Parts: sequence; structure tokens; C-alpha cells
Amino acid sequence: MKKLITKFVITLILTIGISTTVSVSLFGQTKDYEDLTQRVDSILKNKITENEPGVAVVVIKNGNIIYNKCYGLADIEHNIPITSKTEFNLASVSKQFTAFSILLLEKEGKLNLNDDIHKYIPELPDYSKPVTIQHLLNHTSGIWDYYDMMTTFGGYDELDHYTLNEVFTFLKKQKELLFDPGSQWVYSNSNYILLSQIIEKVTGILFRQWVKSNIFDPLDMKNSTFIQNSTQLISNRAGHYRKEDGEIFNYGSNWVNFCGHSHLYSNAEDMAKWMDNYRSLKIGGESIITKMFQKGKLNDGSESTYGNGVGIGERNGYMFIQHSGSTGGYKTFMIYCPVSELGITILANTNSLDVNGLGFDIFDLALGKSTISENISGNPQEFLAFNKDLTEKFSGGYLVEGINAKVAVNVEENLLHCAFYGLGEDDLFRTGDNSFSNILGENSIEFIDDDKQKNSKAILIIRGQKMIANRIEVEEKNNADCLNACPGNYYCDNYSTVYYIRLENSHLVLYQNRSTDMRLQQIDRDEFFCKLGFLKFIRNSNEEIVGFIFTPSSDRFFFQSVDFKRI
Repeated sequence: MKKLITKFVITLILTIGISTTVSVSLFGQTKDYEDLTQRVDSILKNKITENEPGVAVVVIKNGNIIYNKCYGLADIEHNIPITSKTEFNLASVSKQFTAFSILLLEKEGKLNLNDDIHKYIPELPDYSKPVTIQHLLNHTSGIWDYYDMMTTFGGYDELDHYTLNEVFTFLKKQKELLFDPGSQWVYSNSNYILLSQIIEKVTGILFRQWVKSNIFDPLDMKNSTFIQNSTQLISNRAGHYRKEDGEIFNYGSNWVNFCGHSHLYSNAEDMAKWMDNYRSLKIGGESIITKMFQKGKLNDGSESTYGNGVGIGERNGYMFIQHSGSTGGYKTFMIYCPVSELGITILANTNSLDVNGLGFDIFDLALGKSTISENISGNPQEFLAFNKDLTEKFSGGYLVEGINAKVAVNVEENLLHCAFYGLGEDDLFRTGDNSFSNILGENSIEFIDDDKQKNSKAILIIRGQKMIANRIEVEEKNNADCLNACPGNYYCDNYSTVYYIRLENSHLVLYQNRSTDMRLQQIDRDEFFCKLGFLKFIRNSNEEIVGFIFTPSSDRFFFQSVDFKRI
């Protein structure tokens, strides 16, 4: 559902500012692409104000910059516009530079992609099967994603202070991989942090320095740098913002002293040079560029859609590599098509922009396609007014007929939150007295009555698949038992953190010293749901509560359940 499907950001807020000359060539040639310029501009027309954050957009084709415009403000407080020199945090678009660095070192004979990573990082736990550099590159290692785990269960905030020592302390506690290396694809930022550390071990110098000498300097990318200290000064850095209820706020950012997975600062001018290297082969040569376009292979011989630091796909018959990124208020997207020698980079400094949708629309236009994403306008579908008190009657657990999968329905301040055990979750808004839908209209739920009881069933439609779920009725005595027996303190060794449960207004409330209160919605005896996922209390032979197990509902988590023991 929300995390099961791709959740598109549907609000596109671009702000008009300075535009540079279209048809500037990387190599002194020019070509007229006025039609493309007009059509791309038409996407943004009437959706642009001059006093908000925005984007830098650069498009190259056949070695020429055919579109290079900037919209909005880099710094709202000082009214500084975005230009092609404005630097943005590339977020996960940074990963391709780390992968490229590894491939350069392999070409020089300084490492082998089949090397066990313990050769370079011996302090990691001894896993049951070898994890290789290639596994890290392809996101098939089975190693935890440090960020998802630490922010979800470890009490960290997304804008918190993180150090490399903390990350390694955390990774050392993973005694068992999520799956056999190479058997599955699961995205993990930890993979690319480890790759940057391998580069430092092999070269003997800081990762950021090595990348500068071997990639940025040869390509004349003068305004690009990885930061390994968040307090580092960056000239022409764009501020980054978030928009809530029509008001703009500084987003802030986390503090880190490591990189490789993210935290490359660059601008539109430098990204044009980088994308063109896929055509010119100025550094790396044909062998490395070919590897950048190779899909990862799993143990069973099947291919994943991720290669070495880039996703690989096909659109309208054209193969491409691409990556998106998001950190703080920065959102980024890059796509390159080798057949047409077309490259597009979009750099945004607000979290409310659908940079992926905009990028693919420009991709289609540049290749002569006219289809424009319906959601590029940022106009959400209309919903009825939400009443939390009237909707509370739908809260609880439902069991899907045929597959015995549990669905948790939880009422929040202005929406209905629905989680499908093992598949995902979504935010649903009111479309009728008993019906709710997500923003895109592809997931919905309708509550119906049977002969004996109101709201006893739910009709679920998930991406076109219809399912019937029956409400799980919890006996009153079992409900009272949980309310009285579960409050207490619970400790998780993996995260060295304590969670607390208290009883408040006939509901259990879960909280941690650095988190907000999370009300537990009961869905079955000893089973509850909150924003962290499904929670099941564990009893001993004497029916005493001795702990609980978290199972996340979101598909961005792929790992063993998290155990908490009662103190």
C-alpha cells in the first residue's frame, strides 16, 4: 500500500527565477531545441511563484546542453535565486559516484568485486555466508539499512546526529543477515557507506579526496564535493525547505561524518559534465561504463532492476539508467539514455516536488513523446471532510478471507491509516460515509454490515485486487487483561533502547524518551498496531507478559522481527 506501492508526491510547487541560455554546448556546438524548451516550460506554467524554493533543471543530448533553467529561490530569507551554479545535496543520486569509484579501483587491480568485504572491514560480524563488494554494489548483501532501523526502533530522529562509530556499533549487532547474500534485492544505505570505507582502506586517503582527484578533477567538476562533516562550508549551497499547510519552513538536516550513500553536493553545470561522461567515456572507459549499465544478477540467475549505483529500466522502448534521492528538504533525480545520448538532472530544495514525475515527463518530451504525468499539476483528488470521532468505529483488526492476513485500521487526526500485515500501509481519506481512498485512488476500503453487526466487514481494493476482510472481535475479558498486564518497560539489545508502555484513557500508549506518544490500536488478543508496525506481546507458560515483537508493515523494511524483553 503506501510503502507497498510507490507513493508519488503529488504537489509540484516550482518557483520561477533565473534561466540560463538554452542550447549551450559542452563542446562549442549549438542546436535549436526551442520546441522542447517551450513544452517543458508549459509543464511549469501557472504553477510557479517567485518567492518559493524550486529547482534547477539541465538536459543534455548528443553532447549538447539543450535545456538549462532554474526556478525559484535558493535562499528564501535572503531572496537569493537558484542558478545553474547553486549546489544541492544529491542525496542517493550520490551512489553512482561511489560505485564508479569502486569500478575504477577494480580496473586498476586494487580490489576484486568478488572479494569478501571482511578483507577490508574485518570488524564486521562473521556472517554465515560471504558478503562481497558486488553484493554491496547491487544491494543484495542482506545487511540492515542503518537509517531505517535506527530512526524507526532506535529512537533516532531523521534530523539527528549520526557518527560513523555509531553506525558501525549498530551494524556489528547484526549477527544474522536478512537473507542469503545475492538471493534478494533490498535497498540499504549501509551498503554504500561500507563501500566508501573500503575505498579508504584500499587507497589510504579520505574517500572524498580520492573521488575529487579521480573523478571531479578530470571532468572539471569544480563545484562538486562529498562532505564528511556536516559543518563543512559549501559555497552557493541551496537552503532546503518543507511546505506544510501552505507555509514554508526550513527543513534542517542530520549531522554526519560519513558519506558514500549520500551527501555529494553538486550543481546543474557539473551534473551535465557527469552525465556526458556516459557518452564521451572521458574517464573510466568503455569497460566501466558498460558495467554501470549492467543489471545485478541474483543467485537463481534472474536479474534485478539495480546495477552498480543506478537503477536500470526501459521506457517507450528506450533503456535508461536512473536514480532519485531525498534527504532533508533536498530532492533529486537523474536519468540517462545511452541510445539517444539523452541525460536529465533535476535538483530541488523543497520536499514537495515530484522530481521523478517531472524527470520522466521531460524524458518523454525530449524523445518526441507527448504523454505528461497526470499528477504533475499537483492537484489532489477531492475528499469529504474527515471526522475523527465518527470514524473511530472502524478502528480495529480485520482478517482477509482466503489468505488469513490481518489488516489493521487506525484512526488518526485527519485520515484513516490502514496496514496490511506483510505487504504495506497507506493513508486513506474519506470518500463516503463508510468508504475511504488513498490520494491516487488505487487503494480503498469500504466498511459494510452483516445481519448481526455493524461494520463487521471491509471490502479492500489494493491496486485493482478486491478482497473481503472480516472484523476480528476481541472478547471483553481479553481486552481488559491486555490493558492491565501490558504496561511496563521493554528493552531491545540491538538498539540499546528502552520503550515504555502506559495505560491512558483505556488505551495502551507506546513511547520512547526521544519519540512522541504512539497509541496502540488493538487488532486481536495480544496484537496491536501503531505507526512502527504490528506489535505482538509474548507470554510465558504462566501467561505473564515477558516482551513483545515488532513486525514492520512497510515494505521498505526487510528484516527479522525486532524483539523487546520486559525489564
